[in-house]
Amino acid sequence: MRKIICKQPGCFRTIDPDTGHKYCPEHQAQERAELERRKVFYQNARHGLWSELYGSIEWKSLRDLKLRETPYCEICGAPATEVHHIKPHNGDLDLFMDYNNLASLCHSCHAKETQKESEVRRRQNSEERQKEKLIRKRKLWY
Repeated sequence: MRKIICKQPGCFRTIDPDTGHKYCPEHQAQERAELERRKVFYQNARHGLWSELYGSIEWKSLRDLKLRETPYCEICGAPATEVHHIKPHNGDLDLFMDYNNLASLCHSCHAKETQKESEVRRRQNSEERQKEKLIRKRKLWY
């Protein structure tokens, strides 16, 4: 019967793949802890707790990879210190973790881009509120 090796680095114990475990019995507690951590991570993503997404291991790894591969600001050419989401993710985890949606930027350019996005969002929210007011007024007349 085919066996798989425990996923714990440095552990070469074999496991029966039919058990559904990725770790040997000794390291299964780690597997449960990792599954629980991921569960919390994805629940937070669905509930809009973005600050927790930015603190995740997955994000930090992706961010480090982007800065290593593109070490200079994609706008001005200065050393990049921050990674920016080109298209705002708004809690969409796939878009949040999409490498192709990231840009390496210096602090100054990142601040400018973030400010532009905030202004656009503010304008859109204002327009939506005005439309809602018009709809409410029309309902009063009918």
